[in-house]
Amino acid sequence: MLVISILSPNNTHDSLFLANYANININDALYRVPGVGQVRIFGATDYAMRIWVKPDVLSTLGLSVPDVAGAVRQQSTVNPSGQLGAEPFGCLEIRGAK
Repeated sequence: MLVISILSPNNTHDSLFLANYANININDALYRVPGVGQVRIFGATDYAMRIWVKPDVLSTLGLSVPDVAGAVRQQSTVNPSGQLGAEPFGCLEIRGAK
């Protein structure tokens, strides 16, 4: 077991920012290390995302709000893979567009 502490030297960043930094920049690298089975950030909450859609544009594309919600839900997974130190790879794909 290993515990890593992340801090902001001059208190310029709060715990939410630091937890998000760890989620984006540290977790994937740790998961790619052989033998690591779990990474946990204690006391952290994740940032939320609010998506605003234009119904007229969606209908022009042949999409609905449930289509967008399903695409976001499908793409919101943690997939630790690749090479140590490499950038995570991912994209949002909305299926069903005509």
